[in-house]
Amino acid sequence: MAKEIKAIKCPQCSSTAKTEIKPEIYRCNNCLTEYFLDNDDITVNYNHNHNTNAQKPILDPKQAKNLITGIVVVVVGIFLINLLINIFTPSNNSGAVISAVAEEQKEKPIPFVEEAITAYTFSKPSTQEPVVMNVIHREYKDSADYQKTGVYLQFYDPVNKKLIKEAKLENEMSGTKFKFRTFSDGNVYVILKDQLYRLDKDGFRLLNAGKNYFSTQPKFEVGIAGVDFDSDDRGDALVVSTNDGKKYYYYPLIQKVYKATTDERARAEWGFKNLLPTGRKKIYHTFSTESSDFPDEKIQLLKVSYLDNGPGPKKLPGSMSWFKDYFAAGGNGFYTSNDPYVKSLFGVYNEASCRILGAKDLTPGRNYFFPKIAYEDDTTLIIQMKGDASENRNYKLQKLNIKNGKIEWTADLPSCCITEQLVKHKNGYIGSLKKDEYTLFDLKGAVVGQFSPVTASHAAPQ
Repeated sequence: MAKEIKAIKCPQCSSTAKTEIKPEIYRCNNCLTEYFLDNDDITVNYNHNHNTNAQKPILDPKQAKNLITGIVVVVVGIFLINLLINIFTPSNNSGAVISAVAEEQKEKPIPFVEEAITAYTFSKPSTQEPVVMNVIHREYKDSADYQKTGVYLQFYDPVNKKLIKEAKLENEMSGTKFKFRTFSDGNVYVILKDQLYRLDKDGFRLLNAGKNYFSTQPKFEVGIAGVDFDSDDRGDALVVSTNDGKKYYYYPLIQKVYKATTDERARAEWGFKNLLPTGRKKIYHTFSTESSDFPDEKIQLLKVSYLDNGPGPKKLPGSMSWFKDYFAAGGNGFYTSNDPYVKSLFGVYNEASCRILGAKDLTPGRNYFFPKIAYEDDTTLIIQMKGDASENRNYKLQKLNIKNGKIEWTADLPSCCITEQLVKHKNGYIGSLKKDEYTLFDLKGAVVGQFSPVTASHAAPQ
């Protein structure tokens, strides 16, 4: 009978790859199982080897090279697929991730609460760079940080929007009453909780000035109940209340004290002959105001010359308008509209009390609408005004020649008007056009940037 030809397979893994190790005894090349053949019925008997230490087949160099090449191809393919997905997938997913991160950061508790008290701008004397001093009250929520609660001074570079220095005031200085005044010595003085300090503009700190100024006065030995600046037109004067209920006008730079209930100070600030040795002639500019006596008179830009008493008693001229001066015409104090008068800007009394030497119209015949002095020093005069009487018209800055009043440049303001006088620095000017924001101008009035100390305060490092 003819024999049927059958493939001999490994009974364990069905592989036909084998090696004959003895007559009719084979070892599977795949799983190393040994088996033999029964000739009668081609029965396969096997012995499966569980020895894990048996040597496995080693790839030849060609196979190894192919395997490594395949792995590299797969890795590069996965990278390219991810890159293409990121390029052609809409940015909504990345936006969602950013939003999720932002939301997570937003949920983090803020360790403190800040309240803006005031801000003050100045030019650093040594470099003439602008500085914004922001004064805040910071209250920490965690009981472990209560000692950090208090008033902080933050000094910013508004050009680069960078915090220069932050300092917490001493506990006894903490409070929310801040007032600033520039005295005739060029220093900025600060009233803080009835104490007098001097701003160190180069060192970015407050120095106690009251200890030196008040300790030298016998009248203040009973103790000081309160300190404040006198009105702006009184110069370097402080109003001091003592613990015994008395009130004084104090000029600390010359150590002179005048009792408030007497006319001592009035006599010291009156007239042209009782100036201090430091007194000198000065010029300032102001706009006249509308006149009820002479309604047809234009608003004028006045150049006023006067004798300034430096750190001593003085009364600076205020707003001026043309009026009928009956006293100067020889009246006796009781006047009627039929009495003679002299058309005057100052009057005899103000000329003597303010030591006014004279005034002239710097820009004769020119019309002004809502004008204001924006900045002036010995060589520079910048005004702010509207081009016409329209309420919707934006304000402009204009630099005038201080000698002849000619216009040197004009620039539009981006919004409304300057709330305080500009501060000059080496590359331009800085001023506030709206609350909590400062605008930077170049030397020709063009806007070059904005800065908000409130926004910067929340981003300041702790």
